[in-house]
Amino acid sequence: MKRSITMFLLSLFTFVMFAQTNDLTQEQIESFKARCEETIEAFQYGLEIIGDKSQDKEVKQHYKKNILSFFMGNGLPYPDAVTHRNYPAVKMEISTVRYNNVIDTRSSLLTEYLDNLENLNYVEVKIEKAQTCVISNLYKEGDRYVGTVSIFQYFMGRTKEGMIYQDTTQKDIQVYVTKVTDGNLGEFWDLKFGDIKVVETVKM
Repeated sequence: MKRSITMFLLSLFTFVMFAQTNDLTQEQIESFKARCEETIEAFQYGLEIIGDKSQDKEVKQHYKKNILSFFMGNGLPYPDAVTHRNYPAVKMEISTVRYNNVIDTRSSLLTEYLDNLENLNYVEVKIEKAQTCVISNLYKEGDRYVGTVSIFQYFMGRTKEGMIYQDTTQKDIQVYVTKVTDGNLGEFWDLKFGDIKVVETVKM
């Protein structure tokens, strides 16, 4: 059942939509997409490790720091050099489907979310990623590009009594990308994530 829903979601979102980016070549777009997917892969894998009850605390701390490095301000309030404004720390929405099928969505700081993920009141936790991400609504803002990355996550938590909660969630992540040219490394994309919002949650 889980696999069929995941494959259905992927079949709906296998395209990539770029808007207001006429100054990008196809090669640059592909390079940007690859960099984005690489970072999403590392982000998702880090969540799996942090949620895994069998991992050592030191290992989880390493992945927490690694994940925060992917985000604007490293998870702390930050000044934006492009908009010349100060922004609060990145937030992440989480969702739970209650017994009456009402979806409870709430927001917390990313740093708090990572701590809570490590300490969930389950004896077993699994977070699995879909095999692709979707990039959409990409537009230029100053000398960088801003867009949305959609990801799909499967979550399973098992209590000591043997009760299991499972869901699949689509989340949209704000992404900020700047093209950097280095004399030694050549051209590459500097990518940072922003706030994460829940789009839809389906109980399994």
